[in-house]
Amino acid sequence: MGEVRHGTMRRYNAYRCRCTPCRAAKSRYDINRRRLMAYGRWSAYGDANLVRMHVASLMDRGLSPSAIADLAGVHAECVLQVLGNEHVRGPLDINARSLLSVSFDLDAVPDRVMVDATGTRRRVQALVAIGYSLSAQCAVLGRTVNNYYKVLRQPKVFAETARAVRDLYRELSRTPAPPSHGATLARRHAARNGWLSPMAWDDIDDPREKPKGLRREAS
Repeated sequence: MGEVRHGTMRRYNAYRCRCTPCRAAKSRYDINRRRLMAYGRWSAYGDANLVRMHVASLMDRGLSPSAIADLAGVHAECVLQVLGNEHVRGPLDINARSLLSVSFDLDAVPDRVMVDATGTRRRVQALVAIGYSLSAQCAVLGRTVNNYYKVLRQPKVFAETARAVRDLYRELSRTPAPPSHGATLARRHAARNGWLSPMAWDDIDDPREKPKGLRREAS
């Protein structure tokens, strides 16, 4: 694995590094630890079930075991131990702490890595629901409708695509499309397909979240 990279709990603990990325990793770990303690699920000795659930949630978002190991600053074998139902132990239990400190950061994922498409698909649909047709979105993103439509059918998308759609959504989601024939057709298309507006979601990226109220924009 080479030198342990900055921004990991292993670097913070074993190397006593206090650079900004390593302090941020420690902060993420502390936040996660307090959350688990509040639910009575914390173990200072690296309960494999807790670590396994965290790793599984990261994999659900599209991170591979090797990517998780790299972000945690641990050997890939450590992640395989977690997935293989083994306890995660190391000096001062650094391995478990390091894995628990990893959070999903779309901006840190390489362009061609596949990630979960749930949030991307919901964003595309939500923009159509407020009047931005697929073709209108494609015009801004510089993509073809045929390729863009695949986002609505595939379980995973490239991180590059997820970021592009996320950024477009941030720009447009609070401002419905101006009245036009195209916007009306887009809203009707969304209504026919049961696509929900941005108001339906608290965490649009969470595959487990249920939409609120099935709200749709009026045509």
